[in-house]
Amino acid sequence: MTKRVEKVKEIIGFEGAFTVETQGHSGGLAFLWMNKKEATILSYKGYPYTWESGYGTHKWIEIRLDRALVSNSFMHQFGEAKLTNMKITTSDHSPILLEPFTSYNVVRTKQIRFENAWLRDPMCGKIVEETWQLNHGKPFIEKISITLETLAKWGKEVTGCFRNRIQQLKRVMYCTKGRKDEYSVKLYQDSSSKLMEVYSEQEVFWR
Repeated sequence: MTKRVEKVKEIIGFEGAFTVETQGHSGGLAFLWMNKKEATILSYKGYPYTWESGYGTHKWIEIRLDRALVSNSFMHQFGEAKLTNMKITTSDHSPILLEPFTSYNVVRTKQIRFENAWLRDPMCGKIVEETWQLNHGKPFIEKISITLETLAKWGKEVTGCFRNRIQQLKRVMYCTKGRKDEYSVKLYQDSSSKLMEVYSEQEVFWR
């Protein structure tokens, strides 16, 4: 671990490094520093706390634990950079999103591609067979194109089911986050558990 940290230190231009090796199941630590460097704490928008413990109990605490430290050269190059606390997560730490550039609306033409995950659903074979028969007299390439478009529409409905369920659960968690009444706490915990289940289902589908 020490050699790897030393290599990282050289790559990013830091001057000092200290490591604590792993012991058993305990993870190690790596500290890197510079003797002198002007830096700025980048503020972020969204929920003010990034870590919590004991949610739903009398020991529940929330802390603004995570921060982003950036150099002046970074701010000079990415003056419009912003951080967003994503807030809704199944972990005790909130994900922090860094956007170095201002987003622009770009219209992109999305190419249709066959997803191997579709093969896990029996409907995939039925759609191919029915579409192929309905377009029996058309050229081979055109039949492939039509079949792929039909599969893409069906596949969008399948994946959209995951997306809608995830968005709905996140919406409930967003509305109940930070509330201390018994009903809101239970609703948040139930939604968090269901969100983990949907993520697992989605992972199995795309595996």
